[in-house]
Amino acid sequence: MDKKYYNELNQRIQASGKSWLAGETSISLLPEFQRRLHLGYIPEEGEWTDKELEEQALLNLKKHLLTDDLPVCVDWRNYKGNNYVTTVKDQGSCGSCVAFGVVATLEARMRVIMQAPVKQSSGILPLLSEAQLFFCGGGAVGASCGKGWSAEPALKYCQESGLAPDNCFPYQPKDQSCILPGDWEQKITKVGRFHKINDPTAMKQWLSEKGPLVTRFNVYDDFYSYKKGVYHRVSQKLEGGHCISCIGYDEHQKAWICKNSWGKAWGIDGFFLIGYGECGIDASMWAVDSFSEFYPLYPGILLRDNFKDFGQVPVAGTLTTSPDIIPYGKEVINNPEKELKEKWFADCGKDLLANVGNYIYMRAFNLNTIEEDVKFHLYYSPASLLMYPGKWKDNALKTSSGQAYAEAKGVNQGEIVVASDSFCWKPAIIKDDHYCLVGRVETASHPNPIPELEQIPDFAKFISENPGFAWRNVSVVSKDIPDYSITLDYDQGKTTESMYFVITCLNCARGASVELTCGSTLPKPTINIPKRKIDSSDFVIGVESKIPAEFTGKLIFNYWKEKAKAIEEWQIRISAFYLSEQNNTLHSCYAIPIEGSKGPKKGILIGDYTIKSSDIKK
Repeated sequence: MDKKYYNELNQRIQASGKSWLAGETSISLLPEFQRRLHLGYIPEEGEWTDKELEEQALLNLKKHLLTDDLPVCVDWRNYKGNNYVTTVKDQGSCGSCVAFGVVATLEARMRVIMQAPVKQSSGILPLLSEAQLFFCGGGAVGASCGKGWSAEPALKYCQESGLAPDNCFPYQPKDQSCILPGDWEQKITKVGRFHKINDPTAMKQWLSEKGPLVTRFNVYDDFYSYKKGVYHRVSQKLEGGHCISCIGYDEHQKAWICKNSWGKAWGIDGFFLIGYGECGIDASMWAVDSFSEFYPLYPGILLRDNFKDFGQVPVAGTLTTSPDIIPYGKEVINNPEKELKEKWFADCGKDLLANVGNYIYMRAFNLNTIEEDVKFHLYYSPASLLMYPGKWKDNALKTSSGQAYAEAKGVNQGEIVVASDSFCWKPAIIKDDHYCLVGRVETASHPNPIPELEQIPDFAKFISENPGFAWRNVSVVSKDIPDYSITLDYDQGKTTESMYFVITCLNCARGASVELTCGSTLPKPTINIPKRKIDSSDFVIGVESKIPAEFTGKLIFNYWKEKAKAIEEWQIRISAFYLSEQNNTLHSCYAIPIEGSKGPKKGILIGDYTIKSSDIKK
């Protein structure tokens, strides 16, 4: 191929109304037989032929819908600011594209499931062996550099045998015997489930949430010269089938974003865009649902010790900075499940405040192949260099609803889970010292009991092999301390009802502040009246919440004098109103006006607590 060929090819592209650029590439320079060896997709019996593939993709063009819940563009090289796509590799002049397309998808999908972007997990999560997949899995059924293979049996091999890291069987672009080290089965990553997708909208749905897909398409000879833009063929010369990894889509350009296996010198640093319906690209794609084994990770619920902790055993990095134990002071997170999931890569913790109720949240991650029900436990201890369990096992904290643990049910592999309730703690100041919080998760598959340990070797083993425990040092500070604080018990009873909680300040000094909080996430919305300055002598503020049946919890009321002018006698009343009209009960006749309310105007007063100025003076 010479300059004249590329010029004529670009003229044909322009004449067709397309906008991609052709030119000299690392593949177009090769002899014809070597170019074809860079392909290698051979449909298995019963699979669409090359012709049928293109016919199906053209039929699928009518099904390309972008629903409101799908983003306009998805690219897993930059998904919410993180890259989950591993480096571009080179299959060379060997028809092993299936191994490279499948492995590229597995490497990305496992990083997506484990919330482990490439940069952060570098040196922890291995690259997988294309050589094992092709020369062991494919070789056993007749695949070779000259014959190629297909996607479905390759994925089945990954499901049944699993893949070792690439350093167990390094790839070379020539036929090789299947030779694996003796311990390879202790180092495998194994697919749990996979399935085929035949609808392009479903493909986009998967790509928008779960990661790349395996796909195949027909290569025509103009594709070897692809440089950039959205590829649409203008050649009639079919070269053969090819397998790649689809890593996203761009609705503006009506194109799929794909990772090739021809090295970084080809295309857009090894990647390319191809139009919807082109060359059979979206007739069907394969999705990897789950993994049954992750090497070298712990198969259970993970509490991270630090941001380099992905569940590897032994753990790496510091032990006392867990981002999954989240002290939050006296503030309430209104929607902790949403916020703490979105901020998975952020440390949301704050200092704790001395001698007042503080809320502590917990989150975790499921690396197991099965759905898990999780119990969260939290303990505290004055900090020590060696945190033997005997120092903290008897110092268990209770949740904001007074329970011994928080829980979460039905957590699937790859899901971030936030505990259903926060923990509540009123710590004292430790002079010239700090506390350590210890988190523990308990599941049926990994109960993680607290061991009795007295010897360094046993303690070292416990620390190294238990990703279900985590530690976090916390400071307790004397700031923003209220002048008055009281904790009120609340018991909802046996029915779910709508309630209105009100703070009424009577004859109070302007400039003082009040707040009422409950750290439990079970009421919807949370019972949370954040700190507010009193701006009138008769000040009223409230929060409406639907309280579930059997709920029990602690309401914490705080008052600050601030710099308010002293008033001899005043009252603050904390009231609970039953919103009977919303609940359509026969008790609405008992409803009374809620004076000063900017929310509900009537309710049945069923409880209140009064604080007098004389209480503060005490």
